[in-house]
Amino acid sequence: MAGVEVLDGGRPPRGPRAVRRLRLLAVLAALLVVAGAVLAVLDARWRDDERDRLAGCEERALAAARRTDTVLAAMVAYLRPAFAAVPEGSGRDSFYAIVAAEAEEVRPVLRRAMEVCRGVEVRSWHRDLGEQQRAYVAYLAAREQLVAEVAADGRVLYTADQARSDELAALREEAFGARR
Repeated sequence: MAGVEVLDGGRPPRGPRAVRRLRLLAVLAALLVVAGAVLAVLDARWRDDERDRLAGCEERALAAARRTDTVLAAMVAYLRPAFAAVPEGSGRDSFYAIVAAEAEEVRPVLRRAMEVCRGVEVRSWHRDLGEQQRAYVAYLAAREQLVAEVAADGRVLYTADQARSDELAALREEAFGARR
């Protein structure tokens, strides 16, 4: 065959072993892509589930806070005329006892909401959801602590504590933001 030029490819043809290795690498790469896609779908479902459970936690927390605010504000309004009529130090203890009893009545609402929020399992890599859960629990714990103190001594409700009010406001803002 005159006139035919044979070109040198530079590499000898691959043997069956090299072909098998390439196929194995291709299959492994495909499996990794599929596994990554499956994990991405699962993670999205997990995140949605956690978000739904946190929404339930938020509802319970807001409801508990509103219930507590309503009951304690009602007690302050209800007893205002009695406090005005009775001089300081004479007979007010029974009024404080009424406030303490009402505070004790609402404590379980706060505790149940806190248990619901603590019970939400958030995966460690969903940091934003974990931070939100911690904010709800911190706010509810601070509120429950205050209500426990009022339940022990109704006078606490009538004691001005600006630092505590500021702390509760900051915790509420962190937990709920504009969703109050």
